[in-house]
Amino acid sequence: MSTQLGNFSIQFERDGGTVVVRIAGDLDLTTAPELEHGLTSLIDGQGNLSIRVELGRVTFIDATGLTALGRAQRQAHDRGGELALANPTPQILRVLDMVGLTPLLCVPAGATTPPVAGP
Repeated sequence: MSTQLGNFSIQFERDGGTVVVRIAGDLDLTTAPELEHGLTSLIDGQGNLSIRVELGRVTFIDATGLTALGRAQRQAHDRGGELALANPTPQILRVLDMVGLTPLLCVPAGATTPPVAGP
């Protein structure tokens, strides 16, 4: 399944027990609601509890994009699951570092599954 809004796209695919969400383009005020809707549908509607969001093709992220990712991570965690971010570009990683989300959400380079939630 995929969604396209201008230069922004979201693709959903399964990799074993993990749902991989591939995002491309700007994640901002215009596009974050579409991502949040898709992630909420995966978690609440379909019961997926292992989600990896691939950020390698995200060109920009603002506060609404960060909020959408943070809310989805909380939803998954509250239901006993995990949402992790993978392969952010250096620019996106810098933003994630600045707001303190990197240790909470990022998957180490080369990892294929979300990290295990801590105690």
